Amino acid sequence: MLESRRVTPPLQIVPEKLFATEPGHVLQAGKRVRAGFFDGETYFFSREVFRTEVCRGFDPTHAASALKRRKYLETNHGLQFKRRDPDSGRTVPFYAVSSMILE
Repeated sequence: MLESRRVTPPLQIVPEKLFATEPGHVLQAGKRVRAGFFDGETYFFSREVFRTEVCRGFDPTHAASALKRRKYLETNHGLQFKRRDPDSGRTVPFYAVSSMILE
């Protein structure tokens, strides 16, 4: 008997939707906006934004694992990347998605 499996489309990140503060806004390295920040090579998402915005409709752990398998997720702490938050100055975990995903 065949199992029925839900086929999900590939995870898509639309930086204009998540990072732009206004239509036509161009991302610049070091710019912090509403969804996280971008350092010129990597998009850093907080846990909450990754769960509610980036992975809306998908399991965030499975999405992060899939990104890591494809070498689009940079990690140094489980599936997350700990680094200093530019706003608070504290070291906190982020989901670090390589900009290579958009190429």
